[in-house]
Amino acid sequence: PRDVALKLLWESWSRACVLFRFYHRPSIVRILDSFYEYQEDQRQHFTEEQSKARPLIYAILAVGALFAKEDLQEDDVSTREFYQDEGERYFLAAKSMLDVTNITDVYSIQTMFMLTMFLQCSGNLKRCYSYMGIALRAAIAEGLHRKSSLMGPTPIEDESKKRLFWTVYKVDIYMNCIMGLPQSISQKAVN
Repeated sequence: PRDVALKLLWESWSRACVLFRFYHRPSIVRILDSFYEYQEDQRQHFTEEQSKARPLIYAILAVGALFAKEDLQEDDVSTREFYQDEGERYFLAAKSMLDVTNITDVYSIQTMFMLTMFLQCSGNLKRCYSYMGIALRAAIAEGLHRKSSLMGPTPIEDESKKRLFWTVYKVDIYMNCIMGLPQSISQKAVN
């Protein structure tokens, strides 16, 4: 239901992504609302934006489900397990919609980042490190590390691209420190 989806979005934003503002939140809510406006028979005919954003929405919901269970009492085992299972289900759905060998747009990079957040919050650091590497390489391939990439049709898109790169870059440095590995990209390469 829409109210549960919004709750999971807010859980994700207020707990896991407090420091990471790499997408325009009103745009994500608008896209989420557009899914609920569709009739059942129209679901096979998503718009291009909906098709690209769908894995991102699922990845955000996956992270939100991980944190939603924290609001429950310790003895509410069945509901806590429900949220854990829902998080896994959303994670797998987002991952299945994404071709990790061909990440060529901002929505896909954002989705990869949210999948890394899910893995990090789940304590799966080795997979998280691998996913973060994919997200960083995709951001670099898209030129998000260069100011010249900020020529989108709107200032909101430009700001989202800039924030996305810096978010991925910072979390990559953090993951490298945790794993005891060297930095993936030199700060000199970023301009």
